[in-house]
Amino acid sequence: MTSNVIDEIIHMRVPADGPGVAVAVIRDGETIYKSGYGFANLEWRQPIGLDTLFGLGSVTKPFTAQAVMLMVQQGKLRLDDEITQYLPDAPAHDRQITIAHLLTHTSGIANFVTQPGFWPNTAREERTPTEVTALFAGLAPDFEPGENYRSDF
Repeated sequence: MTSNVIDEIIHMRVPADGPGVAVAVIRDGETIYKSGYGFANLEWRQPIGLDTLFGLGSVTKPFTAQAVMLMVQQGKLRLDDEITQYLPDAPAHDRQITIAHLLTHTSGIANFVTQPGFWPNTAREERTPTEVTALFAGLAPDFEPGENYRSDF
């Protein structure tokens, strides 16, 4: 299959100014074709290229939970371990937040993306994990760990 054929197939299905797709064709372990089509983000008109990083949002939650559960099975961590055992700088606010609390959305950690001005003023900036933590480190907890449930992250 030539790159022209692949381009034709994609262009028939993906509008140039609409939501896009990244395509890779791998044969016998070797990448023989790769390209991006359309936009990764319509609002920001961000085209998909070979180095585009996709914001997967909540799609990452089940993958993270699965990885954590595999580590539990392997004895590398326990669900009742406090998060500060692995993330010493995590803003626990002197509360005992466990891995289980994180996995079940019962930690009480404030949701920084719901803070006023986050989406128009802050969302588009690239950050390191430490910088992301700083976005909610100073926010008061929403509730005590295990006392409520919040999944609007």
